[in-house]
Amino acid sequence: MQNDLDPSVADPLIATAIPAHPQKKGQSALAWIMIVLLVLLVLVMHAIAPPGAAFSSGQGLDVRLMQMQARYLIGAKELSGMSGKDVYEQAKGLNGGRVEQRLRFVVLAGELAGPAKALDELNDLGAKLREAGVDETPEQATLEDDLRRLYEDYRAGRLQAPSVSNDEKQQLRTELGWFGDLALAPAGGPDPETRAAILGSAHRTVLALLGYIIGLGLLGLLGFVGLVVFVILLFSGKLQRGVQTGLLHGGVYAETFAVWMALFMALSLGAERLSFGTDLRWLFTGLASLLSLSALFWPVLRGIPWSQVRWEIGLKLGKRPPLEPLIGVATYAMAIPMVALGLLVTFAILLLEGALQGLGGTAENFNQGHFPSHPIVEYVASGDWWARLQILLLASVIAPIVEETMFRGVLYRHLREASARLGLGLSILCSAVCVSFLFAVIHPQGLEAVPILMGLAFTFCLVREWRGSLVPAMIAHGISNGLVLSLLILAMGD
Repeated sequence: MQNDLDPSVADPLIATAIPAHPQKKGQSALAWIMIVLLVLLVLVMHAIAPPGAAFSSGQGLDVRLMQMQARYLIGAKELSGMSGKDVYEQAKGLNGGRVEQRLRFVVLAGELAGPAKALDELNDLGAKLREAGVDETPEQATLEDDLRRLYEDYRAGRLQAPSVSNDEKQQLRTELGWFGDLALAPAGGPDPETRAAILGSAHRTVLALLGYIIGLGLLGLLGFVGLVVFVILLFSGKLQRGVQTGLLHGGVYAETFAVWMALFMALSLGAERLSFGTDLRWLFTGLASLLSLSALFWPVLRGIPWSQVRWEIGLKLGKRPPLEPLIGVATYAMAIPMVALGLLVTFAILLLEGALQGLGGTAENFNQGHFPSHPIVEYVASGDWWARLQILLLASVIAPIVEETMFRGVLYRHLREASARLGLGLSILCSAVCVSFLFAVIHPQGLEAVPILMGLAFTFCLVREWRGSLVPAMIAHGISNGLVLSLLILAMGD
């Protein structure tokens, strides 16, 4: 059967695909109604269980992030020889949020600036609580009293802290975690082994973060140059494109995406129930994700041959298979400046939120802070090697395959066909923005993280347009997730 594909395109895969018009063009409007409703349902589910809530280990995401920052500050002080008081001034931004978080800052102040400063922070905390009209819980009051007696002992040179019983010391470790260990292992104290382990974790965090930032910065500079050249060539028509429009059945792919979303949500909920109480949670989640790809049978049921479906959504090795993985690495490099731009937008949003909250006239906010981060961070930080291995497989292999297939493959194909009349440049731009927004908004990091995720996804869309194949985007997606997880394990892991 005939098709409307551009016959002048030098893509050998066009000859082997069999573009045949199915009898039905697809119910795009109905499919998009379902997609929007499912996205709203996802947002409601995320709102019910927002990122940063308490986890099984008893430590919230805000505490985990604070712990990483505290480790970095202590490690930087130890490795650079900086004055503890100077580092303390830099650390003041961590003194906020819940009472439990502020008590942890007391410990950090004691480590960086001495026990007298820790006692000053305790007095300041009491004054702020009274000013804000906030009553401590009995547990919080007990922790505050234990820390006060602990640092009074330290100030008097009694490093064994005789005023704090062994049961109270154990309670500090239980309630404050790493910060409790830090408080009970002062410099020159009776437990040098514990202190060495704490400082070792701080050194590891510094080296991991610095290595990641420096490496990412250098790669990002190269990626920025490559991205500018790539965008100019792509939108000027000088770069051969791998996505050709002209099919009459693009609406079928809108249906396919809607079917996938419904199937993915149902399978994910089922996997969560089946894996409850087991140590196979992430394997079940990964299996559910892969099974959701059975939605790809929908266009076949609608009359499109499987060989054609594969070609149209990019499930092919590409024009030059040995080169595609290398292009995937370059894609990740080009995504870095886009992510950096998204990060600036996120910071602006967070600053605006803080300014609007400040208009309420409350001097201090003792509520839990909201951080745009994935809930899986807690499991990476506190899980054992088996949990981390499962998460790494899920995030670096399974998620890139599934998400790239459905977003940059199925959904992008539909939108490019639907917007083809707008002209090449506008069609690519609108399709990439829409795909990237939906990709970002259904992730559980929160709306503040949408610009960051959109920057990543937008780059993947552009490379999908260029190569036709999804292989580079899958490789770049896997590299991104793998590097972030590796950093979290090194910087935050117990």
